Amino acid sequence: MKTSNTLRLLTALALTVGFTTAQAATLTATLNNTTTVSSSCAMASGGGLAFGAYTSNQLTPLNATTTVTANCSLSTPYSISMDGGLHTGTAFPNVRALTSGALALAYFIRMDSQVGTLWGNNDVHGGVKSGTGTGVDQAYTVAGSISASQPASSGTYTDTVVATITY
Repeated sequence: MKTSNTLRLLTALALTVGFTTAQAATLTATLNNTTTVSSSCAMASGGGLAFGAYTSNQLTPLNATTTVTANCSLSTPYSISMDGGLHTGTAFPNVRALTSGALALAYFIRMDSQVGTLWGNNDVHGGVKSGTGTGVDQAYTVAGSISASQPASSGTYTDTVVATITY
């Protein structure tokens, strides 16, 4: 009987241990997430200054406007400069010139309006336009003016000015 009781006790003990719920283990891991945002800028032009028809010795300046657009990442400081064009000093020292062959008409590029600050690259043509990026397009007016009272022969007068964004 002793063997029978022992067997019953061992069976009961085995059944009790066998039916016990196993404990779940929990482990954790840490994710260290990073990214890098570099300063960046893009620039676009609304096209050149389309002055229209100039009359020889015209009594008033001939004006035109266009835009340049900067799109720089948030909080990125930048400046926009304009070079002197292809014909600087051709007929007028330190002044931009529209040319038709050997003929030239003096003109100016200003920031915002025909009476605004001259726009250049911190040289004789003027200063630079400064801004801070917002992450969206920021448009700036480019105002051009052909000086009055210039003799001119018929022809198409052209120049190319390069705008540069520095950030």
